[in-house]
Amino acid sequence: MIINKFSKLRSILKIESKIYGSRSIIKSYFKDPRFRVNFWLRTGTYIKSKNFFLNEPILRLIKNKLAIKYGFDTTFNVHIDVGLRIVHLGGIVIHGNCEIGKNLTILNNVTLGQGQRNPERIPRVGDNVYIGVGAILLGDISIRNNVTIGALSFINKSIGDNLVVAGTPMKFLN
Repeated sequence: MIINKFSKLRSILKIESKIYGSRSIIKSYFKDPRFRVNFWLRTGTYIKSKNFFLNEPILRLIKNKLAIKYGFDTTFNVHIDVGLRIVHLGGIVIHGNCEIGKNLTILNNVTLGQGQRNPERIPRVGDNVYIGVGAILLGDISIRNNVTIGALSFINKSIGDNLVVAGTPMKFLN
């Protein structure tokens, strides 16, 4: 999601602060480290849309803070729509060109990555998706809306709407 206006940044952060149990962006920032990841991810996306001379060093500092302190590794090219909910921090890697819909719930040690060393073969994730602990989503796949992916699942094939999948190899549970 491209955030090029401060009012849009503020409205997204307001929505996401409610997800973490507070109506105030400032309270959420100081109270919950998971919201801090959302804050810095959205702020970095906003800064990337602006062109000024200190852009790159600031983005590098934010990216390093997200990766080292919080275990959330991505770039600011990623398109994550409103409603990102991180349940547990640590070991989350999202390819920089991923497109992710609204209301993604993601747990720790999840990877959304490219397949076969081709940066164009990346996962696309729809709305209302839940990704369990240790899940790996690789390659040119499409995860549709209202999908639940179980813990320790390896997903390398597209998944349709309203499905529950788990396991290695992937099995449909409903």
